Amino acid sequence: MQPIKRAAFTLEILSLWAILTLLISAVIIRVVYKLDISIFPTLVDDITNITDAESLQKLCVMMREATTRDKDLGWLLATWGISLVALWSGIFGIAAIYLARLLRHAEQNPAQQESQGMLEQAINKELPLWMAFWILYIAVPYILTLLTQGLIWGLKHYHIIETAQLADLMITPLTQGAILTLWLWAAMVTWNCASNTGHTVWKYSARAIVIFHTVLPTIISVGVLSYILWIRSL
Repeated sequence: MQPIKRAAFTLEILSLWAILTLLISAVIIRVVYKLDISIFPTLVDDITNITDAESLQKLCVMMREATTRDKDLGWLLATWGISLVALWSGIFGIAAIYLARLLRHAEQNPAQQESQGMLEQAINKELPLWMAFWILYIAVPYILTLLTQGLIWGLKHYHIIETAQLADLMITPLTQGAILTLWLWAAMVTWNCASNTGHTVWKYSARAIVIFHTVLPTIISVGVLSYILWIRSL
């Protein structure tokens, strides 16, 4: 693959990963922020039934604990957001250096052609359909999902990270965004390479599967996401 094409591909993948991570993070922030925390579940009854100092003390303790929870939630969201910004700044900084090197290499060697591997064939729409469908679209995302879920389970099982804490809230959108990025890209490759087969029926079958397995669920997900973020009060 020419360096200019590799640079463009890297930028597209990173941008898509960033967008998906942002959307997933926005949903999680929305859900966490709108959690139904029962601050004073029986406030009226507690006030009505105050007859001694002990009842008043219990009510004050409830108020203090509720205030602490809200404060902790606010700091959690703030540190989560700052950490994601810092992380993505680092990722894009490294990517920018890599892209600059590729482009500089392209300027120095404009006529250089490299042997094409699977990635190059996929980007150039020259990959055989069976490889695009079974390897990139089916096997790779499935294996990546199993590996990431197993890794996260192990980290939580051995208490390296804790559920709903900062590390968990960062790893979840990043890993889910990466899996979705790979899955959507593989679907696009499968669609573009559907003609690279000797049987027309496989071409239309592959594209039909992409429509029903990727395109329609994506449209539905975008609609649900918009509903959650801007319309529905959780």
